Amino acid sequence: MAHAIVITARVCQLERNALRAGVNQSFAIVCSHYGDSIDLEVMSHDFTPGYEAHELETAVAPLSQDLTDRIESIVLPQRG
Repeated sequence: MAHAIVITARVCQLERNALRAGVNQSFAIVCSHYGDSIDLEVMSHDFTPGYEAHELETAVAPLSQDLTDRIESIVLPQRG
C-alpha cells in the first residue's frame, strides 16, 4: 500500500512537471516568434477580456495539435 502511494505521488509529480514544461515550451515558442512585442507577464494571467475560452480553444485546436506533436518528446517524461 505504501509503495502504491509513493508511485501515485511520483506519477502526479511527473504530470505536473510535464505540464510546466509544456507551458514553458509554449511561452518560449511565442517569445521566439514575437520577441519583445508580446507581454508574457500579461499572457501568464489568462485570456484577454472579451475572448471566450471555448471559442479560442476551438480555433487553435488543430494548430496546438501540430505543436504538441512536435514537442511531445521534449515535454513528456520517457517511459519504459
